[in-house]
Amino acid sequence: MTKPFQRVLLVSKYRDPSVLPGLQRLRDFLLAQDIPTFLETQCAVDIGDSLGLPLLSFAEANADADLVIALGGDGTLLGTARQTAQSGIPILGINQGRLGFLADLSIDQVSEVLPPILKGHYQQDLRSVLHAELWRGEECVHAGLAINEVLIHKGGGESMIELRVQIDGRFVYTQRADGLIIATPTGSTAYAMSAGGPILTPALAALLLVPICPHTLTARPLAVADTV
Repeated sequence: MTKPFQRVLLVSKYRDPSVLPGLQRLRDFLLAQDIPTFLETQCAVDIGDSLGLPLLSFAEANADADLVIALGGDGTLLGTARQTAQSGIPILGINQGRLGFLADLSIDQVSEVLPPILKGHYQQDLRSVLHAELWRGEECVHAGLAINEVLIHKGGGESMIELRVQIDGRFVYTQRADGLIIATPTGSTAYAMSAGGPILTPALAALLLVPICPHTLTARPLAVADTV
């Protein structure tokens, strides 16, 4: 048993007012359980409604005491995870979208599933996160976190691009293709799988390099240690 949660921060699908009934249902249930409940600040702006709840930003949440509940689909959960990755705040995904690989709990299961979780009866599932940087010359022009994958792609043109891949400074291959997917085990069931990559168990300490439409007969997805 782990520590019980002292507060809950609600987050919903980006700019989708259809989640309001689900948020109201969660709010009513949590308040009936005497759980201090907050709505994420930007979420309130996006849906144009605070539900009468006090607002709390991700930066103000506490990894030792708080639980984030993300209502939506897998996209909502992944977007929320990028916001909380550096703080380590746990997230519970409740599915109200099309896909539920990650957010696999239904809104109809709330009254049954939530009470023991709030009291500390749960197992935490840790996932790998990628940090990517885009450099032009000597300047880093963009950096960000990814839960599923980082994609290098040719863009809208018809021509392929040429990729030179190095791991820890050591040359691996040069390849002409439409692009390259660098995926976590979580992302192995997303774009990487559609491009022909294998499925990795989330507990595996590995990354996937999956070429997109390579112009060769021998290209294969490559699994490498996530320490490189």
